[in-house]
Amino acid sequence: MYAGITLIEGNIYEAKKNVPNLFELTKGGKVMAFGEGQFIGYGTKEDGSVMFVASTKMPENELEKIAVDFRDKKQVLHWFKNYFSGWDSSWYEFFTNDSVQFIPRPQYYFPLDQNWETQTNLTIIGDAAHRMPPFAGEGANVAMQDAFELTECLTNGKHETLLDAIGYFEKDMIRRGAEATQETLENSDRMHSTNALSTMLAFFGQSIKD
Repeated sequence: MYAGITLIEGNIYEAKKNVPNLFELTKGGKVMAFGEGQFIGYGTKEDGSVMFVASTKMPENELEKIAVDFRDKKQVLHWFKNYFSGWDSSWYEFFTNDSVQFIPRPQYYFPLDQNWETQTNLTIIGDAAHRMPPFAGEGANVAMQDAFELTECLTNGKHETLLDAIGYFEKDMIRRGAEATQETLENSDRMHSTNALSTMLAFFGQSIKD
């Protein structure tokens, strides 16, 4: 199912040279910016590169309709100026440097009430089982938990058959995946709301207190 949000991912090597101003802004950490119901986030990596995302609400097939060639920096910059028209020109540095590569990523998720018939010789975990947007940082966490729980079910000796073990695992995994997906969708709404900045400041402030 389409989550109502599309993001553009950009990857820039030698970021200190290619995007010096935005690189300096991170101070070696991460930056999250909110405005007009949109989001820009990025951070530095150990190899000196930067990966950033610019996300906004739009109809599912909007990028196909406007036919942006994401190999063409001028077209992508034009898209950004059009869809992020209220944002400061300092963000243009991401779109005008020589090394940037773009990937359009419409955001999808699997139904919260999904189910399937358990097989004796096959199961799925991670994104294959519970695809979700990245706006709560839960995808990788749930995938690692999947691997742990599957191993436990297959080796703890509590299930009479392999089918029983996999079935027990899948039932629990679907529940956990649905909870993480719901949290992600709620956080996606927070981060793309008109009052996202104040909402997220309050959210992180509460997290620090907890």
